Amino acid sequence: QTGLSTMVFQDMDGDGSGNVYLSGKYDADSSSNLSMNAFARKLNSSGTVLFTKTYGTPAYDDARGIATISGSEVYVTGETQGSLAHTNRGGPENRDGYLRKFSSSGGTVWTR
Repeated sequence: QTGLSTMVFQDMDGDGSGNVYLSGKYDADSSSNLSMNAFARKLNSSGTVLFTKTYGTPAYDDARGIATISGSEVYVTGETQGSLAHTNRGGPENRDGYLRKFSSSGGTVWTR
């Protein structure tokens, strides 16, 4: 996906090849703030979108930070009010943090 409505970019990082990685949230359903879902996006040095990975639950989800290691590992941190793997929603406002690892091609490796 490349066209997401109401995107909010939260963080960015780059790798040695000139690729840029972005994370944030987007409005999956404009009728409710609870419908915010998370995304991670990779662009090449020309600005061409290489991938956009969206994920979330029926509740609020956000991708607050992104980091890449040598362009081969991409890590995203965020918060959720839903159940992304291993979250128990015991934090403030019924939210929990998570860490998600992506491959350089955008495949989800794991979520913790």
